[in-house]
Amino acid sequence: MDGGIHGQDCCFRAALGILAAVAVCACFIFLIPGESLSYTGRAALGLMAALVVMVITEALPLVIVAVALMMATFGLGILSYDEVWTAFGNYIIFLVIAMFGLCRAIEKTSLPQRIIGKVLRWSGTDSRKLVFGFALCTALTSSIMSNIT
Repeated sequence: MDGGIHGQDCCFRAALGILAAVAVCACFIFLIPGESLSYTGRAALGLMAALVVMVITEALPLVIVAVALMMATFGLGILSYDEVWTAFGNYIIFLVIAMFGLCRAIEKTSLPQRIIGKVLRWSGTDSRKLVFGFALCTALTSSIMSNIT
């Protein structure tokens, strides 16, 4: 397949996913009766539905979707500008970002292969030692890293 055609297909899929997400969000905001739910509630449900559509269609990378929807909470009047950035600036967000970076850095080294090699040499043919070795490696890694990453 030609690279240009693939690029056009990718752009078409992204545009279609974004359009579907906006349409779903607008349906939630304008078609749900106002007496059953406040505007803020309808807008929040619309953004949640838009998130689901964007994740399913894979129109954009997840990071871009997350930041765009975060800004949309301000644009739709769900949260004030300060509330959006206060929620984003939570220290846990930066901790998780740092843990992902640490995992990626370890992945780029030969450390995991060396650790597994030592566990396999130590365990030999004993399956109980092998399971214990993997459990110990997991426990040690989990003690210095977040399990989320």
